[in-house]
Amino acid sequence: MIVNWKRKNAGLKTIDIPNANGKTERTIFFLPGNNEISEDDWKKIKSNKQIQEEIKMGDIEEIYGVDESNKKTTSIKEMKAEDAIKIISETYDLKTLKKWRKQDSRDEVRSELKNRIEYINRGKEE
Repeated sequence: MIVNWKRKNAGLKTIDIPNANGKTERTIFFLPGNNEISEDDWKKIKSNKQIQEEIKMGDIEEIYGVDESNKKTTSIKEMKAEDAIKIISETYDLKTLKKWRKQDSRDEVRSELKNRIEYINRGKEE
């Protein structure tokens, strides 16, 4: 699942993942922009009232692309290149970008991933 944390002037967002007893199992972090999260984790936190309010206000948005048969997908490697490139351009998480680079073999997508990773790394050096 790809989720965009897009609140104006958004910073790092921490979200607790509850276990079956409602206690915190672990904490995840959203950077501004697109973030990848497992479907199971998204189902667990999507029922949280604060998350529901942020979805309603447009601060958090589920992101989809379409595959070659025009079916919705959240898998970068399955979606059309133009959708993948748009999502990559709005992603700041280096770990996610590097994971996608390993998964996708299309030249134009890998090029965008390489450029995005270099862009973020340059910002860290400045």
